Amino acid sequence: MAGDWIKMRSNLATSPKVVRIASALKADRLRVIGGLHAVWCLFDAHSDDGTLVGYSPVVLDDLIGWPGFSAAMIAVEWMLEDGENLVVPRFDDHNGASAKRRAQDADRKKSVRNMSAPASASGADKKRTREEKRREEEKNPPTPPADAEGQKSGRRKREKITFSAFLDQCQAAGESAIPKNDPIFTFANDTGIPKDYLHLAWREFSARHRADGRMQKDWRAHFRDAVRRNWFKLWWFPDTGSCDLTTAGVQLARERDAERVREQAEVE
Repeated sequence: MAGDWIKMRSNLATSPKVVRIASALKADRLRVIGGLHAVWCLFDAHSDDGTLVGYSPVVLDDLIGWPGFSAAMIAVEWMLEDGENLVVPRFDDHNGASAKRRAQDADRKKSVRNMSAPASASGADKKRTREEKRREEEKNPPTPPADAEGQKSGRRKREKITFSAFLDQCQAAGESAIPKNDPIFTFANDTGIPKDYLHLAWREFSARHRADGRMQKDWRAHFRDAVRRNWFKLWWFPDTGSCDLTTAGVQLARERDAERVREQAEVE
């Protein structure tokens, strides 16, 4: 939902991943590029973060008219299947509003530089000097001044990390992975989702992400999305209005309870 254009590399036709998809589907590489364009346009039109909620490979194949194409993309890790959702890794690096804004800014700056290019050789030398200085500053940005408490001013850019690394950071800082004042508890209270169901959602969320290697800047926000969208389909709201567990939720609760019984038996 970030505009009517997307970014695609000019050397995409020679990408090893394109070759692998073409081999798997016994298709021409140019047709593969067309399929990729159709898929990425679909994500760009209907996703802000690279996630299509409720989409399956079969549904996506039907939309672009190419059976098996989603599986081929998943095989080369250009797409992931997360529960009942499809995800494009590193979506913000290539598409989305922020990526397009960066590309447009780069084009605009290039146009400005071309229009203001000096006519004389000495002017060109000065321009090159300025450009060299700018590149040097980008490589080695100046250190922000320290505030009264000796801390550097300015916000630190948050880097993407794995779920396991996030848990390690929380433990090192003495923090809960989901603190008691997290907005998700307010959401659950407002919508009538029992706190125990949140614990089940966190159990399933942790089990799926501990070893999958996915990277996120904010795992707490990612968990909030999982709860708000009920990614794991653990609960539902019948006509009575109360929130009840689904079959998947009941199964997960029984698994949790059985583990607790075994743990208690070991202690005794």
